[in-house]
Order: sequence, then structure tokens, then C-alpha cells
Amino acid sequence: MEVLSRVVGTRIERIRDCYQTMLHWTPELEGRFTVTFVINTDGTINEPVVENSNFAEPLVVTCVIQQFRGLVFPPPVGGPMTVNAPFRFKLRKPEP
Repeated sequence: MEVLSRVVGTRIERIRDCYQTMLHWTPELEGRFTVTFVINTDGTINEPVVENSNFAEPLVVTCVIQQFRGLVFPPPVGGPMTVNAPFRFKLRKPEP
């Protein structure tokens, strides 16, 4: 799992930007979804899909999916591996 986090982490700022950009138009935007993809035996991934979404803004979801395209992971041992990457975007309230 550490390897998965490290590879996805190379795009985490871009993923955050997907959400932060939309906050300009929808300041109370919050939600969660799961990005599911398969790591192939060569480390490339199949087209990521979104599951279990309660996110009201499809542009954020589409932007996050785009960040997964082109990621390459170390080849999984034992064959292709399905990964479920959960995301939760929640507005941070300023502390008083």
C-alpha cells in the first residue's frame, strides 16, 4: 500500500487543485467517491472509473480521473491488481 500511496502522491497536489478550483464557484462543495482501477502486469493502469460517489460536481470527479491517467506503478506480484482509492473532499472551517 505504501507504493500505491507514493505513486498516487505524485499527483496529489493536482487532485487537490481539482477541488480547490471548483470552490470558487461552489463554496460549500463537499463529497466523496472512490476511484477504481486495475494495475496491469506491466504496471500501467486500465481506465479508472468512479464508484460510490455522492459528489454533486461532475467536473471535480472528471478532473480527478484525468490525474490518474498515465500513472505507472511497479508491476504487481501474482498478476493484475484491482485498487480502490477513496477520496473525501471537505471544506476546512477556519478556527475561531
